[in-house]
Amino acid sequence: MAQCGGQGNIDVLRGKVNALLAGDPYAELFADWRPPWNYAAPTDTEARLLAAGFASAHCWLAPAPQQPEHPREFLSTIVLGPHVQHLPEHLREPFMDDVLAVLGEPVVVDYVRLNIDATA
Repeated sequence: MAQCGGQGNIDVLRGKVNALLAGDPYAELFADWRPPWNYAAPTDTEARLLAAGFASAHCWLAPAPQQPEHPREFLSTIVLGPHVQHLPEHLREPFMDDVLAVLGEPVVVDYVRLNIDATA
């Protein structure tokens, strides 16, 4: 049994951040940036596992929203780490200020978990 981010994972949060990235001073910096994530659907994952030689595969999604205890630190290192690292040093803290402002209180990370049960 394994679990990872699945289809729909952090879509609400990323949507709000993407709207922020479309404005100044971020738009130019992120014009050609591509997010590093691929949150797969259960059916796609099952097909990939079976094609890789697994005898059986069953996958499903489960919502798992979280409210991090320390939102700024959690978001800047875990959820939005690639965004923060892409920014010049002088924009990193202002970016996180802007992110927290658009997310509001409480900060909810809209995780969707892809559960994987496969046998070789």
